[in-house]
Amino acid sequence: MNLLPCQHDENAVIQIAPTVDLLKNLDTKYPHVLEAEKILPADYHGKKVFRSAIETIRGQYIASSITSRHVRVHDILAGLRSKAQIADVEESGGTKRYDFEVLFSREPRVASVLEVKGGEGNSVNISERPIWAVEFLVWCHLDWALAKREAKPEFGPSLARP
Repeated sequence: MNLLPCQHDENAVIQIAPTVDLLKNLDTKYPHVLEAEKILPADYHGKKVFRSAIETIRGQYIASSITSRHVRVHDILAGLRSKAQIADVEESGGTKRYDFEVLFSREPRVASVLEVKGGEGNSVNISERPIWAVEFLVWCHLDWALAKREAKPEFGPSLARP
């Protein structure tokens, strides 16, 4: 068992690249598999069948993780409240473009909102900071991501970490 949630079984991680290659090239490597499912190999990439299928699956995963993601954040905020590290927290109940209203207990008390995001692209841009909020916080992480992407150094290889 991994101690950190960001660590994954190396045997699973090394299977990602071959899986990507298989799925991306299914139309040329195994057209008979597509044809058996009544999918035209020419439409696989040409009419965006592959891309649409990937986005559909991705959306289903994201939608299924929203509840657990919010529960996790709620539990953390409730723990902070019980330890008097924040004064109060309230969920927006999905009626606003942010997820939690947080009142910090430091003086002066700071009213903040917290938006929980999965980091799945465009939704990171979909939020709203109410005018009364002194701080706007974004909790962002990726669900179901086994592969880690290496960040390219911004200022050249001399500043890259080993």
